[in-house]
Amino acid sequence: MKYEIINPSDKCFITSDDEQVAKFCTIILGNGMYHLKREDGGQVGGTFLLYSDEGALDADFGGSFDKFGNDRAKEIAACFRTFEYAGEPTSLFDIGARAKRLADIYSKQAAQGDGQ
Repeated sequence: MKYEIINPSDKCFITSDDEQVAKFCTIILGNGMYHLKREDGGQVGGTFLLYSDEGALDADFGGSFDKFGNDRAKEIAACFRTFEYAGEPTSLFDIGARAKRLADIYSKQAAQGDGQ
């Protein structure tokens, strides 16, 4: 499914077959300040790091946010690689470049055997 990343600058999207993976990527990508909207217009409930304690974040990801990231590294990298802008980026904060760097990080993590 394609998701719009709700952020204060450019309209952009990521795609994943797993909503939890898309949500994880969005939290990491925006340091907890971005949110997701499904292509059908529904909001994806999320945990914003600014307003959440670590326990709530862990609970939202099956008991451990970090473990989720380790266990699903390959899927997370693939999701980051789907990042796309709706048009030309206008913000100085290059979300697309950050998504690419994160894809590389999670790909390396998966290759080291820490994730699927």
